[in-house]
Amino acid sequence: MADALATAVFVLGPEKGYTLCQKLEGVDCLIMDKEGKIIFSPGLKDRILFGP
Repeated sequence: MADALATAVFVLGPEKGYTLCQKLEGVDCLIMDKEGKIIFSPGLKDRILFGP
């Protein structure tokens, strides 16, 4: 299921892919666009640390 969702998010692009993830119960996502901008769902806020 995760592979299929990842493929859908890739095809949709960062913004539409993020919107899709937000509509699905129990799904969190981290998306990096081609410029390196990172978008992640609120459920990951306290679970991912960036930097040293």
